[in-house]
Amino acid sequence: MADLNPCPFCGDNAPLVLDGVREGFVKEGHPNRWFIGCQGCGAQTRYHRNSDVATRFWNRRAEPSGNLRASEQAPNDPQSGQEGA
Repeated sequence: MADLNPCPFCGDNAPLVLDGVREGFVKEGHPNRWFIGCQGCGAQTRYHRNSDVATRFWNRRAEPSGNLRASEQAPNDPQSGQEGA
């Protein structure tokens, strides 16, 4: 199984691969029973058919688009052309 990336929301470095049946969230025989859960903030993936698929979805990150409007950029961002708030 591949290594898990830190949580994209809180940065916790110890996400867990969990079996939804063993945790009591889904019934035995359910085709999608594996998920990844963050111990820090509780974020989790949807249920997947195996732990490898769940890991792949957890590790997937969106690529930044670079198309932020000036109002969405951080204050003092040189690209925004705005001074600090």
